[in-house]
Amino acid sequence: MYLEKIDISKFWLWVVLVLAALPGLVLLLRGTVWGSDSFAFWSVSCGQAHYAGMLSSPGWFVWFIQNIVNCNLVVLALITWFLYFLVLISIYFFAKKWFKEKAYLVPIYVACLTPLFFIEVLRFENDFFGWSLAFISLGLFSLFLEKKSLGLLFLSIFLAVFSVILWFPSIFILLLAVFLLDLPLLWYYLFLGIGFIIGLSQYLGYVLGSFNFNPLTWVSEEIPLVGLVFILHILHFYKKIPLPLKYYGWFLLVLGALKSKYMFLAVLPLVFGLLAKELESGLSLKMEMFGIKEIPVLYVCLILMVGWVVMGLSMYPTQSDLNEMKRAVSYSLDTNQQLYNDWGDGWMLVSLGYDTNFKSSFPNPDWNSLPRPFVAWSKEKIVGCVLKGKRTQYC
Repeated sequence: MYLEKIDISKFWLWVVLVLAALPGLVLLLRGTVWGSDSFAFWSVSCGQAHYAGMLSSPGWFVWFIQNIVNCNLVVLALITWFLYFLVLISIYFFAKKWFKEKAYLVPIYVACLTPLFFIEVLRFENDFFGWSLAFISLGLFSLFLEKKSLGLLFLSIFLAVFSVILWFPSIFILLLAVFLLDLPLLWYYLFLGIGFIIGLSQYLGYVLGSFNFNPLTWVSEEIPLVGLVFILHILHFYKKIPLPLKYYGWFLLVLGALKSKYMFLAVLPLVFGLLAKELESGLSLKMEMFGIKEIPVLYVCLILMVGWVVMGLSMYPTQSDLNEMKRAVSYSLDTNQQLYNDWGDGWMLVSLGYDTNFKSSFPNPDWNSLPRPFVAWSKEKIVGCVLKGKRTQYC
């Protein structure tokens, strides 16, 4: 079969370079950032510095988004491309310990087999920059063990510190470095256990605050078990995650099941399990009904990536949504009527220049007790209001 004759190992680096560019390309085609909190960072980047204190980010990072990104989507797309490419290359260096000359498949599978990394890269938040630096630090540590260069070790530690400052859960990525060492299995988890105990003693409040167990205030990234939807097709490979990574991979799966925002962290060990199975006995997708006997996993990945790009272009808010939101703002100002909104959309309004009190946290406005007339931007159908678009309502 022709697909099986293509030796992608000879140009895998170019494939990774293209895959890393796709989220940034989607941002450019969308014409806007994606993710509710991303609009908070975008607002500060575009000059609304009075919101900087609400970003929960260090001053130097705020300076970076104000002076380097500086409200320029092209610059953001280029930065995204650069960092994500380094992340995928770092994953390759990490995977070499287990898969040697086949390690080039791991970054491709990570980027394509699920939409989780793709979605995370679309976010313009401190999270993306934090976990990117953590993966790059991991890759540099992998190279240090191979090259024995103290410069690589120093740079790895330097980036590790900055990654944790930017986004504390980056520590879950940095802990993968333990598995690069040649230790008895028990010692790996002894070190991890000691690390978790020390971490919990110092950051217990942060850890508990990271999990929201009140269903009334859940957002999509906090709902338990939702993250499993994105990995169901590779979940059964958890059994094949190679030692000594297996049990830590299971822990990351449980973590992602508790809070879907963290599920992307489990993609790497699951991909390890999938590739271990592929190299052991082969894997492919049967397509006989289309006249194709089977499609190798690698090409299934590339087909899936087309779907992630289409998904990225259509995810809320699209340009159509933002244009309608602008019209709602204009109508509110022209008629001197207050504009109220679902709190999850508040930062989008802020990015359009409309200050709203409903932007940082639950709850939504109490629609039935608000003095009328007012303008509403809500996915909820409010009694007594006239729908003037997808979400605009005149009340």
